[in-house]
Amino acid sequence: MKKFVSLLMVALITLVLAACGESEVQEVENDSTESESADASTEDGSSSEGDEAQASGEEEQQKSNEGTNESEKEEKVYGIGDTVSIDGMEVTIDSASWGEQGEFTPAENGNVLRLEVSFHNASADSGFVDNTEFSVYDADSNAVNEYFGSPDTNTNMFSHDLKQGKKASGVLEYDVPESDFYEVYYEPTFTMKENAEIMWKIKSSDIQ
Repeated sequence: MKKFVSLLMVALITLVLAACGESEVQEVENDSTESESADASTEDGSSSEGDEAQASGEEEQQKSNEGTNESEKEEKVYGIGDTVSIDGMEVTIDSASWGEQGEFTPAENGNVLRLEVSFHNASADSGFVDNTEFSVYDADSNAVNEYFGSPDTNTNMFSHDLKQGKKASGVLEYDVPESDFYEVYYEPTFTMKENAEIMWKIKSSDIQ
């Protein structure tokens, strides 16, 4: 019995340590990005020698960065259309627009920011995504509230448990003041890992 309890404790400690590691966050290139890069390479007529020189330069840069402390690196900021994978869950802000205000529920701050988001579970496990995992701030670092007066009753109301390889989408709306830009944060609910957060910066001029 004691041996079983000891094995169980070891297994639990292993799971906790794995859960408390650092999240793997990386940008996912879409097809259009890859084709644009290929076209640019073809049009400039670069020789293989130029490619080798560039590869050598990149290797040198990589080596110079090896001693950099990860915690000191500047946080990566993404924009509309960027797809970011966090532990295999790919999250995209597909569009940002000014939403329609309800007839009897005007936005207290004067504007409704509408975000269309999508998800793709590229990990080996099931993944949970929910509208409450997002938060938005204006340029003065003020948190803004969700807007629930939209004629579209599906806004701010999605929750998905995605199997491996499955996709989903949802709509978010926020009651926002005028601002030069807005910061949109996504952080998974069920994680104890460090660095488990993504941030998109949306300029007001880019909102349709």
